Amino acid sequence: MTASKQVGDRDNLGYFSAELALLQENNGQYQDALQNYKRSRQITDSLYSQESKNKIASLEAQYAFRKKEETYKQQQQLSKLQMRQLTSLAHWPSY
Repeated sequence: MTASKQVGDRDNLGYFSAELALLQENNGQYQDALQNYKRSRQITDSLYSQESKNKIASLEAQYAFRKKEETYKQQQQLSKLQMRQLTSLAHWPSY
């Protein structure tokens, strides 16, 4: 667990804290087991919270990109239509 703390490996730290809590519970060290269980839950909750934030940020970025892409395509279509109109007006006879 010390190595996990030093390198900031929260996945393993959460796992090992939960495993240590089980061992401590089996050995009758209930207070220590409770502390390690709480640490494990806090780390796991934090990791899932961060994953959720990352997913939300990714989805928001995808949405913004698609919106810009859609706007660009609409502008392209509008430009093509305007060019056609200008071209057809240029071919009308003037009286």
